[in-house]
Amino acid sequence: MRYLAISMATFLFAGVGLVFAADDTKDEAVRKDLKNLTGTWKVASRESNGEKTPADALKGMFVKVASEGTVTVTKEGKEIRKVKWVNVDPTQKTKTVDVEVLEGDDKGKTLLAIYRIEGDQFTLCVANSGKDRPTSFSAEIASGNSLMTYTRTKDE
Repeated sequence: MRYLAISMATFLFAGVGLVFAADDTKDEAVRKDLKNLTGTWKVASRESNGEKTPADALKGMFVKVASEGTVTVTKEGKEIRKVKWVNVDPTQKTKTVDVEVLEGDDKGKTLLAIYRIEGDQFTLCVANSGKDRPTSFSAEIASGNSLMTYTRTKDE
């Protein structure tokens, strides 16, 4: 009986250690991705519900990502939107993030998104408010998704 109790205690402590190790791995992956994303990104393309935003409309549009996940969108130097990335999870097969809207019409809402980082290119696919998280990087007609591609500015 004593052997069984010791075995169970050892198993439970080992399990707790694995949970903490998994949390540490996820935390490190979050820190790494946020560090990689920190800086200024030029909006290269945008599509929403199958409609591409004309290149002229994207001129002068930038996204600045702070190390703690606050994101400021500017157009020709003027702030037009501010959000905060929460629940960043780069350990998923497709990386996920929840986008908490800090200003504007959608203030207080949380939008579900997926993202990927490939060198100096960053892609974000966001579901409209109340929609499920996107499962692919697409913004087809009636999908309720917006797909944005950003390129890192050279001064970063």
